[in-house]
This record gives sequence, structure tokens and C-alpha cells, in this order.
Amino acid sequence: MNKICKEEECTGCMACYNICPKNCITMEYNKYGELQPKIDESKCIHCNLCRKVCPNNSPINKNTPVTAFATWSKDENDRKTSTSGAVASILYKEAIDNGYIVFGTSFDENLILKHSYTDNKEEALKYKGSKYCQSDIGKNYENVGRFLKEDKKIIFIGTPCQIQGLNKYLEVKNIDKENLITVDLVCHGVPSQQYLTNYINYLEKKYKRKATNVSFRDSENYVLKLFNENELICSITKDRDLYATAFLLAMLQRESCLDCKYATSNRVSDITIGDFWGIQNDDKINDEEKHKGISLVLVNTQKGNDFFNKCTSNNVFYEERKLEEAINGSVHLRRPSKRNEFRKKFRKQYKGDFTSTAKKVLRIKMLKQLVRAYLKK
Repeated sequence: MNKICKEEECTGCMACYNICPKNCITMEYNKYGELQPKIDESKCIHCNLCRKVCPNNSPINKNTPVTAFATWSKDENDRKTSTSGAVASILYKEAIDNGYIVFGTSFDENLILKHSYTDNKEEALKYKGSKYCQSDIGKNYENVGRFLKEDKKIIFIGTPCQIQGLNKYLEVKNIDKENLITVDLVCHGVPSQQYLTNYINYLEKKYKRKATNVSFRDSENYVLKLFNENELICSITKDRDLYATAFLLAMLQRESCLDCKYATSNRVSDITIGDFWGIQNDDKINDEEKHKGISLVLVNTQKGNDFFNKCTSNNVFYEERKLEEAINGSVHLRRPSKRNEFRKKFRKQYKGDFTSTAKKVLRIKMLKQLVRAYLKK
């Protein structure tokens, strides 16, 4: 057995890594910094479970959204410290109050983004905010399966390909999903952790401070911030930020992200969340609320509907909106990011150093952005 699926189709969902009964699959970076499975043939027993569980090797069942909501937390601090309207925080709080175990992403002490789980509300606060790189799933599909067998309730938030990896894992293992709520993100694509780590290291040297935390957003605005404990090291707006510019140009996303099977209005989860960009054109929503950020919620299944209805009873603003408004307002509910010349040049020149390569490729682009930002002042 050489390949589980075609390398260019691999999403790095890690379903194969979780299901292997002999632990002979490891996840390793390819030349573009993308996590890919590698099989130790000396340990492999050729059970074929890795191919069976891979979402790329079978049809994907999707749900047509039933309802769309504009949502935000009425807790001003919660909203201020979250992304857009703090809908993920709303879901986590409701889940923990009702005895769920919640799975989400946070940066570890080395600023590596990883999935983990907790049943503690304070611990769940670390899952707040957008993170623009691919998380390491670890053995968390296996953990979900174990908890479900113990009849525990779970809510799992991840990218659509991660949700489908979890769906396939539970299907192949024949584990009942009745106690599981899946929540996927309106995803722009996932850059490699390798790129982000390289950029953080560059900024640490530039500002001569060790970073212990990173954030990417202030409400609806892209602002990369590095912190040492609670002290701000740097704050870089989108027009000056190399990483944000490269990300928004789809230079850093996996090859599979550019042919994403999940960038459609039909979803693989119970609930879909993201920014409600389409609502920015509605004059009935005041500018202050728009500035604070508004969350989009797509309810995709009856189970998702029942759970979200419970969330709306506690300090939450929500308003039903037309599905067409939600879908038309978010390009990644209609299609994947597009290939472009910036991406082509970056991948051709990339030899393991994100920062130096991106500087070369984006030199003129960044200069134009700075000029435009200066003229707006």
C-alpha cells in the first residue's frame, strides 16, 4: 500500500491516522508544508481501513441548510474577546451547561494549533477566536468515539473536511452519532502550521520578544497580534501583514483547498458558523453592531435545530434571515478559493522559508496596499 488517496486530494483530516489499528501512520510535512499521511510498511497489516475511512474515496453525504440566522452574544465582553458575534462561544457555553464535552482548537505553549477537549467552561474560553492555519487533530476522532460509546454528549467544531473525517471515522467504526453535534466553519482554506511558525519566529526576532499567544482578528477586522503573556508585542493590520495578505490571496492553502468538495451551500455538519458578510448591506442593522461583528448560523439538520434553539434562550440576539442572503454573502459557501499567479510563484520559489519567499512574491502587492492605506488617512 503506497497511497491512501491522491496526494493533491488529501485534506490532512487525519481520519486514517486515527483509525489505523497498528499505529503505523504518521503525519508529516510535504515540500509545501502540508501534512500528509506516511505509512510504515513494516508495521502495516493491509487491513485497508485507512482507505475505507478516507473521505476522498467515497461519496460525501451533505445536508441542505434549513434556516439561516444572524446571531451575536449580548455579553459585550464575550463578543469583544471573540470573533464576529461570538457564536462559537455561545454554542460551547450552552453545551457545557448541559453536560456536553466540547472539542475545539487552541494554541499550545509552542504556538502549535491543536484540537483538544474539555467539559469546563473556563477551559473552553481558550477555543475562542479565528485561527488561520490547520489544526492538528491528534487522536481526537478516537476520543470522540470513546466518549460516545460511554453515552456522553459531544459537540465538535472544526473545518468541513475535519467534520467529514470524523463522520467517516464513526461510520467505519459503527459508532452511533445520536449524542454528537457537529459544527463546521465557513472555511477559506487552511495554511500549514509550518508557514505560521516561520512567520512568528521572524516577528519574534524582529521585535526581540518571545511570543506566548497569537490572535488574528479584532471583531470583523484582520489584525495579527502577538503577546508575551498579557503584554502586546506587536499589532499588524491586514495591509501591512505578510501572513494575512498571503492567506487572503490563497497562496498558502493546501492543494485540496483549491478544489474543495465542501465549499458549497450544502454542508456535512449539523450547524455551520462563520461571519455573516452578506448582512453588511442591510441598512436595518446599525453600523455599531456591524463593527462589533455578526455571526452567521446555518442550521442543517433537525438535531442542529434542536440544539441551536436551546442556545437562543440565554443572552443571545438572533434573527432569522433568508438563506440566499447568507449564501450570496459568503463566497466560500459557493466555491473554493481560486488559483492565481501569486500562489503559482510562491509554490515555485518556496524552499521551506515562508517569510523570505512571501516577501519576494508580494513585494509590489504589499507596497500598493501600504500606499492605499496611507491615502485613506
